[in-house]
Amino acid sequence: MNYFLFLKSKQGDFNSTRHMEKEGVVPVFDFISGEKTTIKIETKQDKFIGNIKKHHSKEFLFYIDHYDMDPDVRYSSNVHPYSKYNDLLSLGYNLGLITGLDRDSDYKNEVLCYLKSYKEVPVAIRLGFDDIVAPRLIMPKIKNLYKELVSYTSKVDLIIDCRVFDGEIDRYFQKINRFVEEFEKLTIDCLIVVTGSSIPEKINDVVRTGKQVYISRDERELWEQIKMIKTDYSSLVYGDYGVVSPDFEELDTDGPIPIVPKITYTFLDKYYLTRGYKTNTHKDGHGQYKTLAQVVAKLRNYRTSYSFGEEYIENIADKTNDKKGNPTTWITATMVQHIDYVKTTL
Repeated sequence: MNYFLFLKSKQGDFNSTRHMEKEGVVPVFDFISGEKTTIKIETKQDKFIGNIKKHHSKEFLFYIDHYDMDPDVRYSSNVHPYSKYNDLLSLGYNLGLITGLDRDSDYKNEVLCYLKSYKEVPVAIRLGFDDIVAPRLIMPKIKNLYKELVSYTSKVDLIIDCRVFDGEIDRYFQKINRFVEEFEKLTIDCLIVVTGSSIPEKINDVVRTGKQVYISRDERELWEQIKMIKTDYSSLVYGDYGVVSPDFEELDTDGPIPIVPKITYTFLDKYYLTRGYKTNTHKDGHGQYKTLAQVVAKLRNYRTSYSFGEEYIENIADKTNDKKGNPTTWITATMVQHIDYVKTTL
């Protein structure tokens, strides 16, 4: 079955799609600028599009959303940022679009323009968890949006985005179950992707510097319940945010960004998180990554040489070299170990 992987567009996240086992994985890139000026935002978006052209084949299915982007951003001549993806579609890339009930008219018009211009472009309607708590009230709006989209493409699916779970998994299940029951009454044949994360925006909330901790993989616990929901028309699909929080924000600063080495490792029902200290104040600096990697490689049930991610961890942990890595390469490695493991456990 497909696994929808929600990623930020920053380099470490993007590179994970180059090293992962691609079969069965559908990346959803949330373009994140982290910049204060439109010139910088456009430059970053152009680089992101360039990376797609350079590293992915045209057949590779992926989606792009601007969920994390200020809806008021416009480039010169009042160009909407979402119009930038016309180049990918015109070149034949298998790009999926994302819209939602919360998108403004300009955004929705950009999506409709693409659907009218190109045949059978995939599109997903993204809903937040708060959107589905009163399904009977929201269903007419979903139905109307679906009818508008399906006029131009038969590939229209749904995403329920729970963002960061608050621990009350039974409550999430009950609301999603009720929503699916109501949605089934529309007799729409589509995917319903359920995604969310246990990784908080502020990692310090769960693990202090110099410490390590296990936290529950709530998205897995929720999926074990959701996959038992019986449907006649829609098909339920697992999604998550890998090892990066949905609420991650990139800082736009002219000064140095404090770096605290961190490694996240995925197990079936939990994550292992370990952190060092600020590299600019600790005697080992980035060398802390090596020490942390050695601990991770010795964890019980660690998957030796399982994927690119494990091979990277083992390479850094090797005492016969002085390799340390950096925050970008570590995000790639830990994301890949997560992806390649999770898709085999669904």
